[in-house]
Amino acid sequence: MRYELRVVVTLGALILSSLKLPAQGGYGNIGPSPAEVAGVIAGAAAVVGVGVGLTIYLVHRSHTSLSGCVQSGEGSARLLNGKQSWVLVSAPVDLPVNHRVELRGKKSRVASGERTFTVTKLAHDRGSCS
Repeated sequence: MRYELRVVVTLGALILSSLKLPAQGGYGNIGPSPAEVAGVIAGAAAVVGVGVGLTIYLVHRSHTSLSGCVQSGEGSARLLNGKQSWVLVSAPVDLPVNHRVELRGKKSRVASGERTFTVTKLAHDRGSCS
């Protein structure tokens, strides 16, 4: 009986010693490698960067448009937008009077406090003001 026990223990030791087990306790590599972690971080940073850039673009783009009814008077065209009135600077010659339009350009104020809008483009003509 002792002889058989020695043979079994010896064979078991030989078999176990011949196996190539990882050095990390026999479980292999658990989790991502450092390169995979860096890749995930870089990808997440790129997604966040694109999101922030797109948000900034959309916010600033919307601030450069103005819509309302074009009125003519006092030697210049004006845009009536609700209760606000804007003097149109560099307005196109063919700007339709008494039409609701959407204009692209830059908002500003002159020293007297009057609102001005420097027109760069007629974006849409929505038809006659009612």
